[in-house]
Amino acid sequence: MKLLDYKSKWVIPYVVAPYKGRRFDTQRKIRVYRNLNGDNWSIWQDGLVRAHAMRLMLTHCDFKVSRAGWARSVLTGRRNVHAFVEGFLAHSAFGASPLEPEGSKFITARYNRQKGLFETVNFVPHVYLKSADAVLFHPGGIQTIMFDGW
Repeated sequence: MKLLDYKSKWVIPYVVAPYKGRRFDTQRKIRVYRNLNGDNWSIWQDGLVRAHAMRLMLTHCDFKVSRAGWARSVLTGRRNVHAFVEGFLAHSAFGASPLEPEGSKFITARYNRQKGLFETVNFVPHVYLKSADAVLFHPGGIQTIMFDGW
């Protein structure tokens, strides 16, 4: 089992900063969502926020939306965490450049709160996303990476 445990609190590109000294298992799936109180991404595993990052990449991703959380958000008009991306932390992301990998397509995606779905931004009509080969998280949003055959 590999656990991430960084001593530095400084967040630099592609580095995960622990939250309250917590660690997480990089061999298991994590959930990532936009932090409601800042311009960073929260990493969740086993019911706890484990870390925060400005940039990171997940592989073998699924886009998930809690229907109950989405309904509560629409009913109350308040933001809550009900949409996230689940996948494995890509170790190569710590040194990756945001260049498009050969044989792949970058597709900008966003979460549509009114519909409760993740959708593409640069396609008309919008395509609703359920999974992706990889997802790059950065301060401006998320980009999915789809390899040949998409």
